Amino acid sequence: MGTVSPTGKDPIARRVGLSPVERISGPTLWGRVLLAGVAVLVIAPVPCGGVGLYEDIGRFSFFLRSARYRTIDGRTAFTEGTTSEAAVFAIGIQHPAHSAFLIGAHVSFATNRLGDSLTTGSGDLRLSSKGELWAGNDRSLYLLAGLRFGIGDLKVFPYASSSFDFELGLAYVDTLSSVTWWATAGGVVVAQVDSDLKENGLYGNYALTGGGVVFSLRRRLDLQVGAMAYGFREGGERLIYFSDLDFKYSQFLAANVLLQVEGGNEAVRAYDYAIVFGVRASY
Repeated sequence: MGTVSPTGKDPIARRVGLSPVERISGPTLWGRVLLAGVAVLVIAPVPCGGVGLYEDIGRFSFFLRSARYRTIDGRTAFTEGTTSEAAVFAIGIQHPAHSAFLIGAHVSFATNRLGDSLTTGSGDLRLSSKGELWAGNDRSLYLLAGLRFGIGDLKVFPYASSSFDFELGLAYVDTLSSVTWWATAGGVVVAQVDSDLKENGLYGNYALTGGGVVFSLRRRLDLQVGAMAYGFREGGERLIYFSDLDFKYSQFLAANVLLQVEGGNEAVRAYDYAIVFGVRASY
């Protein structure tokens, strides 16, 4: 087992004055085994169909970089596509589990307009977790795992999937003075998917890579820029560019605005762009 260091600090915790948490400074045996498993998953070919689901990269990035404290957040997204537009409302929580783990969950509700047709429905329930495999001075390597349960209504696809997905990946977070950068790679296996999506090749297994850079403009204001790529073996890839501003009113309350723009082949896009407004409370 690795030794425990009380001096490690999460980058967000350090900026808003939260107390440091214990960090595991060396990879354990189970960490090395899981690391090898992730490498196989990422390197192996991933067969799939075409387009993917709507993703809130701002929430994903905060989950990677955040300290291990309890958080409740609410987010509202407005998306625009070539033939459709939608409003997505989501609520999520995250909670520390032991000194080296963080778990989270969120669920959404969407209103989707396609031409003159307006449909509403619930989104999927998504569970996320990260475990610290290694930690140094203001840097960490995490194992990521997650499940997506298809409780959502298929009529608001791509904001709900009616599928069962398993996610596995790695993330590295490093803080250099007032700049924090992160990178991630992983894969998603769709264990069960609605027959209509499967027959039309709309949703299937995929690999993902991405990263971002966070600049601390002031003590309570951060600017982030980055990109994510979702690779489909038979259907091209999705490219999502993002930028967000995060304002910390206090160490317990913060607000965020995020812009996401999809690039790449228009045929595999979930939307063209999305604007997301969020608030979160930590306790």
